[in-house]
Amino acid sequence: MYDAYASGQPQETIMQLKILFFVCWVTAVAGAQAASPSDDRWMVQWEVDPAQTTSNTLQRPNNSTTTRFDIVDFTGEDITLGRFSLAHFLEGGRASAELRLDVVPFQQSGTRVPSSTIRYNGATFAAGVPLSGLYQFNTYRLTYDVPLLTNVAPQFWSFRLGGTLAIRDAQTRLQQPGLRTNYVNFGPVPLLYAYSAWRLSDAWRVESDLDAFPAPGGGGLLDTSARVVWSASRHASVFLGIRYEAGGATGDTFFNFFHQRSALAGVRFDF
Repeated sequence: MYDAYASGQPQETIMQLKILFFVCWVTAVAGAQAASPSDDRWMVQWEVDPAQTTSNTLQRPNNSTTTRFDIVDFTGEDITLGRFSLAHFLEGGRASAELRLDVVPFQQSGTRVPSSTIRYNGATFAAGVPLSGLYQFNTYRLTYDVPLLTNVAPQFWSFRLGGTLAIRDAQTRLQQPGLRTNYVNFGPVPLLYAYSAWRLSDAWRVESDLDAFPAPGGGGLLDTSARVVWSASRHASVFLGIRYEAGGATGDTFFNFFHQRSALAGVRFDF
């Protein structure tokens, strides 16, 4: 997935990394000017996502010699995912700046009988024979963000903007008796990060965030969520919400587009 960022296009990857670092620099400067002091603290968060992958279309290479198919037909739509986040809110020269690590795994697998021949990644899989499919797209995301618009109704609203460097660990594996192919895709994905929160009361607030970046050919990544957060105490919160993800890439070597929606629930600790 996101083959526009994959190996084989180093100049484009370097350019997008430059864009990411530029976004981080601009937001850091703006945040240093606008931010108010905050305590140096840590945050740990666990999130569970009962998800439905409504489509996940693949083709490799992207030409008339291969088959464009939906791997959801073999892996199934429903899956329960999870996320882990560790964040440090920094004080000092970048007051209220946040540095966060997110571990975002995604893997589906299953076996079905294809009704027609599938040609993928140099292999031809026969119709009428059980075919096992595995799709993996794990990401490890490092985000840096700072507060913005701190004078806009600060008793109710807060906004943050920054950049994310995501490392993708992706593979697609298809297998029939005596035949197997495995396409591995590993590399960096630069993203723009944004966050907003609306305070309803001392204990309740609504949050939304996104990681996103467009890719050539109409692809890219959109990972966005909204949640209601209840602060059970000064150091512990629970939340419920929804998440939507979409993205992909198209080029001569690869085609992949997917859509996924999920509920979410989690717990957060500040210390």
